Amino acid sequence: MKQLLNDTAIKNAKPSDKTVKLTDGGGLSLFIEPNGSKRWRYRYKYNGKEQMLSLGIYPAVSLKEARIARDKARELLDQGTNPSTERRQQKQNAIIAQTNTFKAVALLWFERWQKGRDSTYADRAMRQLEKDIFPSIGHKPINDVTTLNIVHLVEGVAKRGALNMAEKAYVKCGQVFDYALTFGYATQNPARMVKLSDIITVPPAINQARIKIGEMPKLLQDIDTYNGNALTRLALRLMSLTFVRTKELIETPWSEIPPYILDTPLSEIDYNNAVWEIPKERMKLPRPHIVPLSRQTVQLLKELHKLSGHNEYLFPSQNLRGKTMSNNTILYALYRMGYHSRMTGHGFRGVASTFLKSDYVLTHVINSMGEKETLEVLRFNPDAVELQLAHVPRSQVEGAYDHSEHLPIRIKMMQYWADYLGKLQKQGETITAKV
Repeated sequence: MKQLLNDTAIKNAKPSDKTVKLTDGGGLSLFIEPNGSKRWRYRYKYNGKEQMLSLGIYPAVSLKEARIARDKARELLDQGTNPSTERRQQKQNAIIAQTNTFKAVALLWFERWQKGRDSTYADRAMRQLEKDIFPSIGHKPINDVTTLNIVHLVEGVAKRGALNMAEKAYVKCGQVFDYALTFGYATQNPARMVKLSDIITVPPAINQARIKIGEMPKLLQDIDTYNGNALTRLALRLMSLTFVRTKELIETPWSEIPPYILDTPLSEIDYNNAVWEIPKERMKLPRPHIVPLSRQTVQLLKELHKLSGHNEYLFPSQNLRGKTMSNNTILYALYRMGYHSRMTGHGFRGVASTFLKSDYVLTHVINSMGEKETLEVLRFNPDAVELQLAHVPRSQVEGAYDHSEHLPIRIKMMQYWADYLGKLQKQGETITAKV
């Protein structure tokens, strides 16, 4: 019976001027080179051809480890797989893994994700990747990123006091891994294996500050008598009438406003077709948005055109050429009128939404004669209100969203809202609003 190798025999084996071969059995041999290096090799046949597989250098690879490696190679042969081919594939996979870092895959995800989204919104997302995510896990092969890595990343952002950014970082990591799973770059999503609430305590969402409908008459009067910049006053009035987002209003170019609206006398305009369409590139959701224009809105646009019609934008910056009014201009104007922490530009959306979706409202006002008067308020289809807010109605999936749906109702609703605000402004302070 042939004697197998042992550690003592291997250690005592001396090099020669030619390569020395020590056989262990089962195709495993140790080759001792003239320079003294000792290499394990496994000799086998595949498809009738003799081949050799390197198993490492002794003593880095011990006798026991060499035998285990040989046995694994034999198992592959039993399965019809060439061990050398499998070795090359493993090396190739390792190279691919090193190339497919989290950052490389995240950039592929971003290229797909940003299409159709507002460029400013997309830029903010990229800045967060670069600031909060890439420094922590960007260099790692994507399959080496663990749930613990995600936990430490989110905790690190939260320690800066930026809980909102920590939440966004968690969400973005999950989105990148979902993309990686879909396209075969990753085998699991470690971000989905832990809840955000298990990492940090996220405070409940706080709605944008807004007044109640009963305070609208006073606010409208304050806006009308605002002694600041005329463009700011008109912006606030248009926000109350259209309840679009602040950014969507102040960045509006005159090219979006139909010329016939500006050129045609108020009494001759067909208000069923008087609409302002905001392209999807400027919307929070990448969908175009239609804003029916009430008589009051058109009148304000005509007034505004006299002030800024020679500019590209409805609300150009007073200090920076080619730029628009800032969000803070609206906010600080409300502060100066006494609405600090009580009302924001976004608040007009909340007031209109709550009011127009109320089941039934009776609003009691004191008119100019000092008499109590009741205004009955219509209730509009909640989906119509949601669409006018540029939200996807809960009754629809996002893919079925149609920006022109309920348009006849929305046209009527926007005129009704404008008329109602006009009555409140003229008739005095609301004292009760029963829903």
